[in-house]
Amino acid sequence: MTAMTRREVLMTVLLFGLVPGLVGCPKKNLIKDDSIQPVPGVEESDEPSGRGKSYGAESALASVYFEFDSVALSDAAQERVAANAEWLKRHVRVEVRIGGHCDERGTTEFNLSLGQRRAAVVRDHLIHLGVPGGRITTISFGEEQPADPGHTEAAWSKSRRAEFLTREK
Repeated sequence: MTAMTRREVLMTVLLFGLVPGLVGCPKKNLIKDDSIQPVPGVEESDEPSGRGKSYGAESALASVYFEFDSVALSDAAQERVAANAEWLKRHVRVEVRIGGHCDERGTTEFNLSLGQRRAAVVRDHLIHLGVPGGRITTISFGEEQPADPGHTEAAWSKSRRAEFLTREK
C-alpha cells in the first residue's frame, strides 16, 4: 500500500464528514471586493421570501485578512467585520456563508482546521455585533482556493482570508 497524496487525504476528509452538504453544489466564484455595495435584487426588508436560493457569486461584504498561522482579528479586520455586520443588520433577508482560507504552507489537515477557525472567529464577531447566528454558516476551504496562485509572501497574504457569499432568504 502506498502513502496517500495530499489531494487524496483532502478528498477523504471532505467525503467523510467535513462538508457532506456540498455534494452536488456548484462551485462558487468568490468576489474579492473591498467596497460595501448592495447585493443586486435584495431590498432592505424583514419579510422572508422563502428558502432554496443558492449562495450567489456576488457579495457586498468585504473579505477579512489574517496574519500567518493566526485567527486573531487585527484592528483593520475588526473594522471590516463591523462594516459587514452593519450591512447585514440593514439587509435582514440576506444569509451569509463565511469561507475560511489559508495559504499553501502547512498540511492539508492543518489548513482545513485553520480555515474553519478563521471562519468561526468572524462568525462569532458578527454575532457579538448583533447579527443573528441563524443567518450565518461557515465552511473551510483550507489552501484549495488561493486568491493568488503565486508562491510569495505577497501572494500568500491575499489567500489568508475569510470571504463572504450571500443569498436572499
